[in-house]
Amino acid sequence: MNKLWVRLQHQGLSRDKERREAERRDLRTLVGSNLLRLASLGGVSRSTYEEAILPRLLSQVVSCRDTLAQEYLMEALVQAFSDEWHLATIGQLMEAITGLSPKVSIKTIVIPLVDRVSAYASRRREEKDKGSPTPSNDDSGDEDKDKDGLPETKGRKTSRPHSVKSADEGDSERQPTAQEDISISDQEHVESHSQSASDAEAPLEEDAAALDSSVQEAAQILASTSLDDDDGNGVAEVIEGVTLDVPGPTKCNEVDTLASLFSSFWSHVSGLIESRPDLPLHDAIAICASMLRLSLACNPQPAEPVDNVLAFVREQLRARDLSPGAHNPATANQLLSLLLGPLRAYPNPLKVLELGNYGPLLESQAERTRKSVAVALLTAILQRNTTMTTEEEVAGIVRLCASLMSKAPEAQSGSLGHVSTSEMPYPGTPFDEDDLAEEQGLLARLVHLIRGPDVVSQLSLLTVARDAFSQGGDLVRYTYPAVVAGATRLLGPFAAMKPEESGAARSEWIKRVRQLCRFIQATISVLVERSSGSPLVAELALQLYLASAQAASMSPAFRDEQTLEEAAYEFIVQAFTIYEEHINESRAQYQALMLVINALHASRNFSAENYETLVAKCVQHGSRLLKRPDQTRVAYACAQLWWKTLPDSELIPPPLEVGQDEAQVERAHAERVEHERSAIEQHNNGDKVLAHLQRSLKVADSCLDPVLSIRLFVELLNQSTMHYERRCLAVTPKYINDLIDLIRTSTANIEAFDSSMPEPTRAAADTGVADVNALYSPEMPMNTYVLHYFQRTLEYIQSRKDLAASGSYNLPDFSAIRCVEPEDERSSEW
Repeated sequence: MNKLWVRLQHQGLSRDKERREAERRDLRTLVGSNLLRLASLGGVSRSTYEEAILPRLLSQVVSCRDTLAQEYLMEALVQAFSDEWHLATIGQLMEAITGLSPKVSIKTIVIPLVDRVSAYASRRREEKDKGSPTPSNDDSGDEDKDKDGLPETKGRKTSRPHSVKSADEGDSERQPTAQEDISISDQEHVESHSQSASDAEAPLEEDAAALDSSVQEAAQILASTSLDDDDGNGVAEVIEGVTLDVPGPTKCNEVDTLASLFSSFWSHVSGLIESRPDLPLHDAIAICASMLRLSLACNPQPAEPVDNVLAFVREQLRARDLSPGAHNPATANQLLSLLLGPLRAYPNPLKVLELGNYGPLLESQAERTRKSVAVALLTAILQRNTTMTTEEEVAGIVRLCASLMSKAPEAQSGSLGHVSTSEMPYPGTPFDEDDLAEEQGLLARLVHLIRGPDVVSQLSLLTVARDAFSQGGDLVRYTYPAVVAGATRLLGPFAAMKPEESGAARSEWIKRVRQLCRFIQATISVLVERSSGSPLVAELALQLYLASAQAASMSPAFRDEQTLEEAAYEFIVQAFTIYEEHINESRAQYQALMLVINALHASRNFSAENYETLVAKCVQHGSRLLKRPDQTRVAYACAQLWWKTLPDSELIPPPLEVGQDEAQVERAHAERVEHERSAIEQHNNGDKVLAHLQRSLKVADSCLDPVLSIRLFVELLNQSTMHYERRCLAVTPKYINDLIDLIRTSTANIEAFDSSMPEPTRAAADTGVADVNALYSPEMPMNTYVLHYFQRTLEYIQSRKDLAASGSYNLPDFSAIRCVEPEDERSSEW
C-alpha cells in the first residue's frame, strides 16, 4: 500500500501535480491506519517487534525515497508504538533516520521521539520517588501484560498518525502539512477515493497485491509468536549496550538506568546531527534543546549531561562560523529556548553556575537573547528567594547578567566572528526607559538576596556586586542605592560585635567599621559623579548620606568612639555639599533641609562642637531660602534641634521572659533609659529654642499675604505649645498668650479688611496663596481653614489644661495660658 501511495505522485500530467499531492495527503490516513492496526495487535513480544516488524517497516520507509511518505510514516511510527519498544530500538530508529532523504525534516521526527522518551523518564522518576510501580503511557493498570512485562499494545498510546505532533507545543517551525486533522471515521470516503485512483492506474495493482501479501505475512508472524518466551516479572532491555529496567516488582538502579538512557540516546542524536551537515542550524539546535529536556527529565542533579549538550551546540555554532548577529530569528529563538531550559528545570537557579559551557554560550549570543536570559535568571532567583552566600555565586550571577548593565545597544561581536549592527537580520527594539528601569530594578532587588555567613563576608559580597554594577555607567543610579542600603544595614550588626574591653580586638573592630563607612562614602560618591548633574539622583544621594549618618550616630555602641563620630559628621557634610552643588530648585532645597534637620534630630553621638556647627549650617541655608514661608518653617524646625526628648516608645520596659527577675529587668531598663536620656538631651538649650522661635515669628510677620501670615502664626503656636509641654523653661505662658493675642488681632483685622473688599478681590483672599511646602493642603477656603486650625489648637491647649488640673498625668501647668477671649470669660462668669 505504501508503494501504491508513493507512485501516485508520478501518474498523470504535470499540471495536476498539486491535485495529486492533495489526494496523497488525504490517502495517507490509509497507510497510517495499517500501523495503528499493527500496534494494536495483542500478544506481541519485544523481540518480535525488534527482529521482525520494525526492520521491515523501516526498510519500506527508507527505500521509498519520497519526502512526504518518509516524513509522515516516521512520525506515525513514533506515535503508534509504545515508549518501551522505542527505547529498545533506538539504534535502529536513528540509523533509519540517518538514511532518510535530505529533504525530510528530521526535526519533526526526532523531537516527538525525544519528547515521548522525556515524558516517560519523568514518569519513571516521579513513580520512583513515590515508591510505586510505573504505569505505561495511557495504560489504566488493569490490562494484562505480555511475557516481556510490557502492557498489551491495545493499552499503549496509539495516537492517530495523521495528527502527529511534537510534544513541544511551542515549536513554531513545524510544517502544518504534516499535521492535517483527518478523522479516522472518514476512512470510507478516503478508501473510495483511493479505489477510484487505483482503477484508473491498472499497472499499480501488482504492487498493491505484493504489499497486501507482505502485510499478511507480518500478521502470520505475529500470530505465531509464542506467548511463553519470557517470564512476566520484568525484563531488562538492552539498548545498544545500555541496560534498561522495564517496570517490574524490583528496581535497584533506576537513577543510573535513566542516566545511561540519556547517554545512549545522546550518542545517536549527536551522530545524526554531525552526519547531516545540510541540516538547518535552527533544526539542529531544536533537537539539542529536546535532548536537554530529556537529560533534565532523566536526572536533573548531574550537570555533566546538560553541559555536554551545551558544548555540542557551541561546537556547531563554531563549525558554522556564524556570529551572533547573523543568526536568523528562528535560530535565535531556538537558542533562547535552549538557554532557558535549565532555568525552568532547576529548583535552584544557581545550579547553572555549575555548567561550564552555559556562560560562554550565553556570552556568544545576540544582545536580545542575553538580556532575555538574564531577566529570566533574575526572575527565577527572586521568585524562589534564592540566596547567594559566596563570592563565586555573586560573581557568576552578575556575569551572566552583564548584558543588563549596558544601556545603549552595542555592535554584536564575540568569539564566533564579527558583524556590524546594520547586518543584523532584524532591527533592534526601540529604547524604552520604563523597560530599562524594570530590568535595573531586578538587579537592585538581587542585592537584597546577598547574605554572607557573617558581616565581614557580607561586606565582601557587596563589594563584588558593586564592582560588577560599576560597569553600567550611569545605570548605577538604579543599582547603587540598593548596595548602599545593604551596607548601611551592616552598621547594626557591627555595633553588636563591639568588644567589651579595649585592645587588639577593639582596634580590629574599629578598623572594620571604618572600612564599612569608607565603602558607603565611596559608593555614594561614584553615584553622584555619574549622575551627570541629575537633580533626582542628587536628592537620592543626599538621602543615602543622611540615612548612613543617622545609622552611625544613633547606636550606643558607637558612642564615645571618635572615629565613628567623624564618619557620621562626614556623611552630613557630604549631604550639605550635594545640597550646595546640585540642588537648585526652591522646593527641593526646602525638602532637603528638612531631611537634614530630621537626621540631626535623631542623632545622639555628636559632640557639642560638631553638633553646633551642623545646626548653624542648617540655620544659614534656611535663611537663604527663596520663600518666606519656607524660611519660617526651617527656623522653627531648627528650634527642635535644641530641645530633644526621649521618645515614649523607649520608656516602655521590655516584656519579661521565662526565668527573668522582674526587679532586675526594671533596674536594667531604668539604667538604659537614663543613659539614653542623657545622650539625647545633652545639647538642650532653651535660650536657643526661644531665639529660633522669635526669628520664625519675625519672618512670618513679614509675609505680604495676611492669610498665609496668620497660618504661620498658628503653626508657631503649635510649636511653642509643644516646647512648653516638653518643659522648655524658656517658652513661658506669657509668650504663648502674646502669640494667641497676636493671632486674634490679625484675624479681626482681616475680617474688617475683607468686608470693604470688592467681591473678586475677596475671593482671591479667601483662596489664599498656594503653599506647596505646607504639611496640609485644605480643600476649603484658606481663611476658613486658618480659623478652624486656630480653634483646634486652642481646644488642644484647653484639654492639656484640664488634664494637668486633674493630676492624672505628669504635665506642666497650663492654667496661665488663656484659651478664651476676655469677653467670652466675662460672659461665662455672668
